This record gives sequence, structure tokens and C-alpha cells, in this order.
Amino acid sequence: MISTDAHADAGTDTGAPYWESAAYLAVADAQYDARRGALTVHFADGDCVDVPAWRLIGRGERHPDWAVLGVVDGMHVSIPTPNGPIELPGFTIRAVADPIFAAHLAREAEARARRIGERLKALRAARGLTTQQLGERVGMAQQNISRIEQGRHAVSYATLEKLLAAMGYTLADLSGERGESVGGL
Repeated sequence: MISTDAHADAGTDTGAPYWESAAYLAVADAQYDARRGALTVHFADGDCVDVPAWRLIGRGERHPDWAVLGVVDGMHVSIPTPNGPIELPGFTIRAVADPIFAAHLAREAEARARRIGERLKALRAARGLTTQQLGERVGMAQQNISRIEQGRHAVSYATLEKLLAAMGYTLADLSGERGESVGGL
């Protein structure tokens, strides 16, 4: 929960979204309140957020030593545990505490999924393959290939690599790093 109304309009004086300010993600201070089981984080932009600790690290996660948590490099909260520190970037804290920012991240993820799907479709078409043929090569239903290409189906990294490999491509081809233009993408 954000304790200020600074973000109610989801913009800044410049018209840019408030999360594009470096101060939005910069962590100034953090404390843990054992009584409430909440982490209070002060950000460089003046916001203060209270987040139930379990939402950030899970319930019963690795026995954190909240008494000695610290802010590292102004960008994340570090909480020591017996198995090494838990690092909580300001980005993660904001995504959990700010529903407007979380919705923005979800929209960005949807847009990326669509772009990846469009690129996969263009690469498939460049090889002269149908979704049925590609599905047979990788052991997936044609409908799933089609959903991936439309950005409507979650795809794991391993599946993405498998699809690309079945067409003779790599991740570099997906991103266009090789300078190859396929279907205007």
C-alpha cells in the first residue's frame, strides 16, 4: 500500500508515467515491524509503502533475520538468512505494493508476448511451415502454436528455444540480432 496520493493520476509534471523516474525505484530506507509482520520501505521520491513480508519473500522462507536488514546501493533491500541474503529490488517491492505499476507491468508483458508471437509467426512463415507442421516437429498441438503466435499463450524459455530450433533459428533470430528482417519485423 502506498501511503501518499502522489501517483493518483499515474503521471508526472512532464506527462511521463511516474514509474519512469529513477527516484520511484530507489530505496532510501527500510524497516521491519515484527508485530505487524510488515516491511516498511521509504523510496527516494518520498513514497512510503507497507507490505506484508510474506508477499515479498513467501511464508516461512529461509528464516530471514529482519533485525539486520539493510539497503544496498539505494536499489534494493537485503535481508540476511542462513543460506545467504534475500535481495528485494525496489522494482519488486513497487510491483507488489503499487497496483497501477503492477497493471503497467502486466500490459508490458502482454505486449512483449504479442511481439514475440508475431516474430515467431514471421520466422515460421519464412521457412514455409504451417502451424500444424511446426507443432508436429515439436510435439505441440497446432492450437497452442497459434495461441503463442497471437501472444495469448504463456511460453517457457525452453519451449521458445524448442520452437526456434525446430525451424532452424536461435534466440538471436527471434530478437533480430543477426540483422535479418523477416516479414517487416
